[in-house]
Amino acid sequence: MLTPELHVDLDRLAQNFALFQKATFGEVSAVVKSNAYGLGLESVASRLIECGCQSMFVTSLEEAVCLRKFFDGDLYLFSTFHDHASFQEIVDLKVIPILHSNELVKLWKPFAKHPCGLAFNTGMNRLGLTLEKINPHDLLRKLNIRLVMTHLACADEPDHTLNQVQLDQFDEVTKEFVGIRSSIGNSAGTLTGLKTQGDLTRPGIGLYGGNPFSHLINPTQVVAQCQVPLMSTYGVKKGETIGYGATYTAESSLVIGVVSMGYADGIPRHAGDNLSLVFEDQLFPIVGRVSMELVTIDLSSYPTLKPGTFLEYFGRNQHVDTIAKQANTISYEVFTGIGPRVKRIYYPST
Repeated sequence: MLTPELHVDLDRLAQNFALFQKATFGEVSAVVKSNAYGLGLESVASRLIECGCQSMFVTSLEEAVCLRKFFDGDLYLFSTFHDHASFQEIVDLKVIPILHSNELVKLWKPFAKHPCGLAFNTGMNRLGLTLEKINPHDLLRKLNIRLVMTHLACADEPDHTLNQVQLDQFDEVTKEFVGIRSSIGNSAGTLTGLKTQGDLTRPGIGLYGGNPFSHLINPTQVVAQCQVPLMSTYGVKKGETIGYGATYTAESSLVIGVVSMGYADGIPRHAGDNLSLVFEDQLFPIVGRVSMELVTIDLSSYPTLKPGTFLEYFGRNQHVDTIAKQANTISYEVFTGIGPRVKRIYYPST
């Protein structure tokens, strides 16, 4: 059975990790949350371990359980909100939770001897503690704090004025937690330089080949290539419509290809009219609405293309950031939106 495939080049993943290692003045970790941004947690994490990665960040206990089967390094959990039972599991797994609220700090007190991290809000205004509402001395006395961290809202724009505002606020935090390791840099922050890194950097999207920056050249290697099989071809006459809602009307006779991938697999329904698939440097636009597991493309420029041929959705010929821009989103959503029916295939580069 022909199904879409996501080819993951673990050698290129390793090259990207090496890029962040070279740029980092302290330790470089890896953010492997959301199934390693959709690329596959076990395979990605295993290769990163081979590259010397000694710490990772996840967002669920399920991910932590998976990693603890083969990873004994520092494992940080971006906390959502936990109860006593889940905190006990965190302790049993030897995971380090990142506490981001006074409520979580209070809930964590029965486990205070176990290492934890603290997340501070310095301007993102999403999650995080603030110095105004805590007593740093009290926390240092009662908790085994391993890490203090913050998240830059505009790291992808290195010249944005909010970056310095956040750095100044976080500097006040680190003064209160002397001797505790700090973490600032995501992918963009890591590559921008020392002041936006902290002691521990935590690249994510850049590891997987997405551009960490909004307006700069992407310094990372393409890691993932999504390939889509052509199922059948047929002719459409001028004036005939295609797909649900008859939203597309052929302005001339066309050769249409039916491709086995749809919105359940990661092609956004709302953006179908703006997207194309690629084969041998030729673009074939999507025509008609994206269905759950099918799309139709205009093959008129290559009418002899045979069923069973794989076309590229994103990868080396059409970058994931290109797809993201056309879909009015970001590469993070494109990667993590790739559905479970899409077969993950891992290989070293040749």
